Amino acid sequence: MTLFKTFTITELERGILFRRGAFVRVLEPGNFRFWDPRSELEVQSFNLAAPEFKNTLRDYFLRERPEIVERHFVKVETLDLEIAVVRRDGGVLQILGPRETVLFWKAFIPLEVEKLRVDGGLTLAREHDLLGKKNEAWLRGRFTDVNPGENAFALVELEGKLSHLILPGERKLYWDGLERVKATVVAVSANVPKDLQTVLVARHADWLERKESARDPIFLYADLGEYELALVRRGKAIVSLVTPTQSALYLNDGVNALEVLSVLESFEVRSDVAVALRGSPLGTNIEYVEVPEYHVGALYVDGKLSKTLEPGTHAFWKVTRKLRTVVTETRLQTLEVSGQEILTKDKVSLRLNLTAGYRVSDALLAFSKLADFGEYLYKELQFALRSSVGTRTLDELLEDKTALDGVILTQVRARLENLGLELESVGIKDIILPGEMKALLSKVVEAEKAAQANGIRRREETAATRSLLNTAKVMEDNPVALRLKELETLERVTKRVGSLTVHSGLEGVLSDLVKIRR
Repeated sequence: MTLFKTFTITELERGILFRRGAFVRVLEPGNFRFWDPRSELEVQSFNLAAPEFKNTLRDYFLRERPEIVERHFVKVETLDLEIAVVRRDGGVLQILGPRETVLFWKAFIPLEVEKLRVDGGLTLAREHDLLGKKNEAWLRGRFTDVNPGENAFALVELEGKLSHLILPGERKLYWDGLERVKATVVAVSANVPKDLQTVLVARHADWLERKESARDPIFLYADLGEYELALVRRGKAIVSLVTPTQSALYLNDGVNALEVLSVLESFEVRSDVAVALRGSPLGTNIEYVEVPEYHVGALYVDGKLSKTLEPGTHAFWKVTRKLRTVVTETRLQTLEVSGQEILTKDKVSLRLNLTAGYRVSDALLAFSKLADFGEYLYKELQFALRSSVGTRTLDELLEDKTALDGVILTQVRARLENLGLELESVGIKDIILPGEMKALLSKVVEAEKAAQANGIRRREETAATRSLLNTAKVMEDNPVALRLKELETLERVTKRVGSLTVHSGLEGVLSDLVKIRR
């Protein structure tokens, strides 16, 4: 029978001695020999590698034996809105939530305890060990983690009230169940949602104003009027365009810039803005107008002529306005007035084609006076052509078409005075007769030509007869001339025959061929 019982507690252990299940004492490292003839003693050892004391005696110690707690344990206790981070040897050993009490064995490695308030959110440095990966599960189950990242910020509402601003790169933890949390994450290049803008302006106007203690306001804000718009830049790049009657509220992160433009008087877009926005989705708010060389443009704003545009590229803000542009040439242009069927003074139906050359001499005057100056000029030429042809007979028209050109040119030029148009030339291209009139006119021309041919033929016959008579008179008075004529005739005759037999000499030939009554 053993009268003594021996126990050994190592340096990495602590022990609790029980007698018949009742607490006796705490055993620190060492060898212990107790009188126990009835085997009533028992020791429970605790490994300091897991230093938290989880025995049922914990509440007994806390309530009845504070001296034991003070001597052998480290007591960590948190309040209602407090958490504690317990570290050992530089690492997180345990995390306590609000209203928790934990006992840890005192050991040769001391414990470090950091207590943190969680009311209103918990802001920690980025390198804080509580934010390490091994603690993610513990945090996820107890906190709402607001972490907007490097390119965004967050507006946090607690119990429906906008309370906190989390800037880019910052992070804040809110204890679940303590307050109802709603976080709105906004990109640094984005406009704050309208509902939050209203709250910020009403309750946090100090965030929008320049303070003496701060160099710049937290936000850039502009409430735009009916004829205002705002360009939002990040650096030199235009990233957004806020249209009239809207509001712009952007984080002032040192990169954002807000430029408010008035388009009440001048709505022409600056060249740098026009170039930057052309081809981008933001460019849909701009009217781009290309006026080629040798052309002029007219700009209409809300239906009214505003100005003329020189050759080149022009850009105008079309927000709050309706823009329309018309481009025309300043070089000489031609206008055809074709297929005009008109009765002459002598009731002959003609179809005429006319060509006119004109130019725009004063674009602003032309656009202001005439809705469509091409159509107006066409009508005036048509009226002038009809009035000129209707007062002349067909013969007069056919006799001198150029006179008709001059009459029309003079008449239409007078109508174009003070209208910004200049008529350079007018010409009748074609005068087309009806089919039956063509045939009749052809017969008239044919009869005239036949009569002319008969007269010419009669004149020639008369001249020939007169010439023969004159020749006969000469031969009658001059025998030598008669003889020469006879020889000439004989020569012509001999050329037409192959052989010639002469009887009674040359005299006989002449006597037989030519008999002249003497």
